[in-house]
Amino acid sequence: MQGALGLFEISGHQTTFVVVRKVIFMAFSRKVWLVAMLFVLWCAHANCADDIRLLDDVSSWPTVLNSHTLVYANDQNLSAAEMYKLIENQEIEPINNKASQGFSNKLFWVLIRLSQPLPTAEDHLALELQNPHIDFTQLYKITHTGPELVGEGGDKIPFDKRSYNHRNFVFDLANEPATYLMLVDKRNAAVSFPLWLWPMKAFQDNELRYSVFFGFLFGVIFIVGLVSIALGFVTHQQTFSYYGLYALLLNLYIIVSTGYAFQYIYPHSASINNYARLLLVDFIAIASIQFTTSFLNTARIAPAIHRIFMVIRAAFVALFVLWLLFFNFFDHHVMWVLNVVYTLLLFNFVCMFAAAVKALNSNKSQALLFVSAFGALILSSLVYIMVEYGLIEETAFKINPFIIGSAVEILVLAIALIFRFQTILNERHSLQNAFFEVAELNDKIMLENESLRKLKRPAVQAVQANPTEKLPEQLLLKNKTVLALRSIIYISVNARYLEYYLADKQNPVIDRNTLKEIISLLPAENFIQIHRAFVVNINYIQKIKSNEVLLHGGLVVPMSRTYKEAVSTAFDRAQHVLSSLN
Repeated sequence: MQGALGLFEISGHQTTFVVVRKVIFMAFSRKVWLVAMLFVLWCAHANCADDIRLLDDVSSWPTVLNSHTLVYANDQNLSAAEMYKLIENQEIEPINNKASQGFSNKLFWVLIRLSQPLPTAEDHLALELQNPHIDFTQLYKITHTGPELVGEGGDKIPFDKRSYNHRNFVFDLANEPATYLMLVDKRNAAVSFPLWLWPMKAFQDNELRYSVFFGFLFGVIFIVGLVSIALGFVTHQQTFSYYGLYALLLNLYIIVSTGYAFQYIYPHSASINNYARLLLVDFIAIASIQFTTSFLNTARIAPAIHRIFMVIRAAFVALFVLWLLFFNFFDHHVMWVLNVVYTLLLFNFVCMFAAAVKALNSNKSQALLFVSAFGALILSSLVYIMVEYGLIEETAFKINPFIIGSAVEILVLAIALIFRFQTILNERHSLQNAFFEVAELNDKIMLENESLRKLKRPAVQAVQANPTEKLPEQLLLKNKTVLALRSIIYISVNARYLEYYLADKQNPVIDRNTLKEIISLLPAENFIQIHRAFVVNINYIQKIKSNEVLLHGGLVVPMSRTYKEAVSTAFDRAQHVLSSLN
């Protein structure tokens, strides 16, 4: 597999940053779906030959054997001799000879006939069963005395019991005419047994290249995950931490699904290998929901979709808990569990897409990157699920499509988080540049406050002169929510809604209204408009800068020049009243 690596530079200058971002967005938004559709069509038509014939000649390496074999299925635990006798006597009919048989509770037997020496100078061939998650497999050579065992393996037995030390199931064959019978046991699950025939030297060289490729892939994803978690701690933003956790879990799943985990991490524990993938899918789904809801801010932009996400997350958590409590039940009903998991994943994919569409209105750039990244993963996951159900032949791929989609997703999301981190750096740079302005303004305010202390208290005297006039203490919203005016820090406009940010709540209260109408209901002594989309409570203003207002608690709200003079006057008046009371 060859891949293209695009190099880009994040410049400190805003113009370069915007140009790079737009180029990436245009490339993804215009081409990703066209490529996706072509990818699906290719998968649907690749390796669909179902002719049954003997392997008389091989002109290219490696060779996919599935279309050259005869496949038999039965639900009885027969010996190789008993099965071959049924085949010889034509007492059992062959079934469709494709590699991906879908979900089944039957045993499969594959008959392979090499009618003459193959066109290679090597004395030995490698027969590879390219599925590291077969429960149990055996290869027999048919001799005049009956079937003789060539080798065996399975992911439910310790790794060192395999006849050949490899993450897949590999059998060393002599390059000579022979007939072989292979047992494939993957009952109560999706059955797939793609068979490849190699010259032994070519197989070993290819495996070395694959090991280098996968080692590089695992290392990159691992570094991306650790860096993201570190950025989460540095920036105090959970989005980075969620992504880092998601990347690490996804990396572990790829290591398990390719068979490297069983070979190098836990070779003596078949039980861990048997359940690792299912549990990791559960954890990955939960981590992806946490990242999606945080990255797209679904609680604000799409509350209904956010609630569905929470239900899906709860379902995955419940599956894990039930698996711990009723292990034996789940172990005997794996097909049922997998169907439930795949159904939840489909709902999760739909919600991801819907949330990204909603996010286009508030943050188009991040939404496009999200769709591009998870679009690749969703597409590859759907292809993989179709392979599991036997709708697409697994022999269409030299590498699991899920691995390709995951690698694309990790790369694109890393770019998205680089953009977000660049935005944070730019904001901090702006704050640093404004530091001296704030210091000067603070000194000026202190001098003015000192002067105002010598003045009389006109505002207090005005209130005392009209004691019957009382300011409202509460605000009734259209959604019947009652807010205490003293708890409102500021109000912002979001499309046709207003968001009320309160001192005693973490999330804003949202109500359908216009800023003009709400201003007419607020006491002018306490609230002032500082921007066409913002109204602030004067009592929470800490400092006024050139183009923004710093509120208590570290909140920063933009301020238009149109309102600057009025805001400064109102703030000075409030400071004067406060100093007079003191």
